[in-house]
Amino acid sequence: MNNKNKILFISRTMPFPVMGGDLFVLENIMKALSESEFEADLLCFTRSNDDVSKIKKVKEKLGFKNVFYSKIEQKINFRCVFEWVFKKKSYIFNRFYSKKFSKKLLELVKTGEYSILVFEHAFMYVNLLFNPVLKEEIRERNIKTVINAHVLESFVFDQAHNLNTLSLAPFPFDAPFRIWKFFIKKELNFLKKIEFHCIKDADKTIFLGQEDLKRTENILPEKSKRFHLLEISPFINNYPYSEPEFEEKNSIYFLGTFSWVQNHDAVMYFVKEIFPLILQKNFQIKFYLVGMNAGKDIKNLHCGKNIFFVGEKEDIFEEIKKYSVLVVPLRLKGGTRIKILESIAWGKAIISTSSGMEGFNTYGECPVLIADNAEIFTQKVLELVSDDSLRIKIKENARSFAQRHYFFEKFKESVLKIFL
Repeated sequence: MNNKNKILFISRTMPFPVMGGDLFVLENIMKALSESEFEADLLCFTRSNDDVSKIKKVKEKLGFKNVFYSKIEQKINFRCVFEWVFKKKSYIFNRFYSKKFSKKLLELVKTGEYSILVFEHAFMYVNLLFNPVLKEEIRERNIKTVINAHVLESFVFDQAHNLNTLSLAPFPFDAPFRIWKFFIKKELNFLKKIEFHCIKDADKTIFLGQEDLKRTENILPEKSKRFHLLEISPFINNYPYSEPEFEEKNSIYFLGTFSWVQNHDAVMYFVKEIFPLILQKNFQIKFYLVGMNAGKDIKNLHCGKNIFFVGEKEDIFEEIKKYSVLVVPLRLKGGTRIKILESIAWGKAIISTSSGMEGFNTYGECPVLIADNAEIFTQKVLELVSDDSLRIKIKENARSFAQRHYFFEKFKESVLKIFL
């Protein structure tokens, strides 16, 4: 018999330290559920013994009662390559399917008395979709399935393809440009098909942005009652104000997970198209790259003069409070930029493209400066780094916005409407 308040979260990673947008969302949802008499376990992939050593920290930080894991397969998964070629399965999604992981999930379903399974990202749902025995067990036990979509992968990669942003496509080989175009176009067909198959199959799907919700409703209008919007917001009491006196003069920074195609494209676009214009006007400006999972192309941007690769930091606030302006030059839409939400709460001065702001409810206000081309972006960066009074005004406006609109009880109410 199922426990009506017992949930199993299925994740691609061991979520500690709590960094990156995905883990921020999971932490907030867990806080809302733990204060509402829900009990939750976690099943995730691990990549090393170091991940296993984090289990205690995960349980303490996020409030999971139990943490289960299965070691992920090798980075270059030849099974995925074979099935991509001969079975027309999406490589991007299929690399998150593991027979061992799916078997572990089946064991937990049989013994755990769960009422809800929550799949972090649609691609984790393939561990259910490709296992008919697991699907039947879930049906017999009347367990509800929820996908926390985070972002529409097919929509993001389609934009990347159109912009020729191909270097982050997760295929285990390099190829000439024309060959890349062929492979990516073929993969996009598989990707869209499997992503919406997963969403269609699940009992509920959570979207973090209104735009992704509308895109999905247009494709699957008959399933729209299964779709739910969850507006993520930081809890303001957890975020100290970023005092201006800590900030280095003439400093700007980018924050994010560099392996994600949106962030990778944004950094490369900024370095190639915007930063040279900035340096023409002010050669003293320094650009800092803060975040995890950077490849060689990101790390090689470090020159020790104007561009500095900082990398991953466990205490993000202690790092970013050193810098004056957050730049978010995203060109690829989809999902929600958690870095902007948190930086608003910290009271940072932020410049973003309109694409970077997609997914936000700004309540008709302007907590972030918007710049949609290289020239305007350059102008706003120069204004904020050179005018201390203007930058402080923008910082205070962002902090004030967060204080008026970011409330835990409001978020908790939204979570409970989905899970009850």
